[in-house]
Amino acid sequence: MTFLKLLLVPLLGLIQLSVNAQEFKWAKDAEGKLYPMNKIPYPGFRSKEVFELFHHIPAISHPKGFDVRESWTAHTKLVPKSAILIFAIHHYFTYKNGPIKKNNNQPPQIEVSINNPEDLVDRHSSIFIDETEALGMPIMYTDTFPTSYQDINGYGARYFINNNYSSNLKSYLLNPMNLRIFKAVTREEYLKVFIKHLDIEIKQQTEANAETKKTITSFEKNDQFRNSQDDLRQVNESMIKWVDFLKSKRSYYQKKLISLSQVERKKPATWAMYNNPANTKDKKGNYLETISGSLPYEPMESTEGILASGHLYSFYEKIFDNRLPGTAFQLIIISEPYWQGPLKGIQKEMREFFEENVYPFFPFKEMEAIMGK
Repeated sequence: MTFLKLLLVPLLGLIQLSVNAQEFKWAKDAEGKLYPMNKIPYPGFRSKEVFELFHHIPAISHPKGFDVRESWTAHTKLVPKSAILIFAIHHYFTYKNGPIKKNNNQPPQIEVSINNPEDLVDRHSSIFIDETEALGMPIMYTDTFPTSYQDINGYGARYFINNNYSSNLKSYLLNPMNLRIFKAVTREEYLKVFIKHLDIEIKQQTEANAETKKTITSFEKNDQFRNSQDDLRQVNESMIKWVDFLKSKRSYYQKKLISLSQVERKKPATWAMYNNPANTKDKKGNYLETISGSLPYEPMESTEGILASGHLYSFYEKIFDNRLPGTAFQLIIISEPYWQGPLKGIQKEMREFFEENVYPFFPFKEMEAIMGK
């Protein structure tokens, strides 16, 4: 294929995608309908009131160009009661100026999340989940979503950008009781977790080494595989050295934990990534006689050679006020819709419409008034 063809093929593909997008048009004048949710997930749960507050937004109660279908999902085992209230947006469209149709395929949706603090963290930033679970500790995160303030509909709304699954959703936080949600992981806690991490790694690699040794023994009895024995022995010897290296790290951090003063134990922990990662081979691919260097997310010891670092956070064990009824709304997070695909054509038009006709009228004050009851 010539260079010109290599250049033209992706260009023609982009042009075709653009043409296809233009052939779909938003039927913005089509009469829409609101399908309200009248059921409630739990007795005494004021979800219906929240739905009705959104009905004061004309674009929700009398939609044009789309239907609004309300629903909810509930987490029955949590205390206080938790749920996500959903406003699914099914837009109407035409294709090549044909008849008006309604989109029922993964419609974007406004979500009102009630008593779900997990929506405030980047789920991709959790680390050492097995280790914290084994120690009976809450999950640790390297990142939470920072909040800012914006005046919306006469209310000082706290908002943040939720980048879970690369969605970059703008979300709003209602926390009128100032619940304490996150705490810093202490140096003592993190050292315990990192030592547990080394315990698990050592156990798993030791078991793998034992299996490799069995394989080498079986190869010795089979002429067909004798040529592979030397390679396997090298690998096994290298991984034995790796286990010894991990044991030396564990011993170091065990001594470090014992030596911490009471004051140092309570200080916030810091993880670090250094520019000298430990490896079993050198740059030429030769096995090393001695292994040294750093492991991912080691407790920070020095700033020299550091590539990245940060604090760690976990949820407080008791976030909510247990004196309130189990159905009380104590924390609300409202998320704008995720518009799938590139923001052009229908997606772009609808997002601009919602930015002008829906988001500025979110009933923050009215929702806060029914919280904590």
